[in-house]
Amino acid sequence: MLFEDAISHCSVAYSIMPGLGISYWFQPYLGPHHISISGVIAYDRGLRAAINGMVVKDYAWKGEAPVGITAK
Repeated sequence: MLFEDAISHCSVAYSIMPGLGISYWFQPYLGPHHISISGVIAYDRGLRAAINGMVVKDYAWKGEAPVGITAK
């Protein structure tokens, strides 16, 4: 059983693709102003949009065939 009256920190982690992930954590009640849940949601959506904007779909890494293409 957990008895605690405060949240010390929150952790978030995503697996973008095999071998690539990102994580972040924050302390919502540290400092003079708390971080609102709407602020966290907006930040998270922006972060995921930025990551998705950087992913080059079907990029053939050196020594690998593009996804869906069989190497010969």
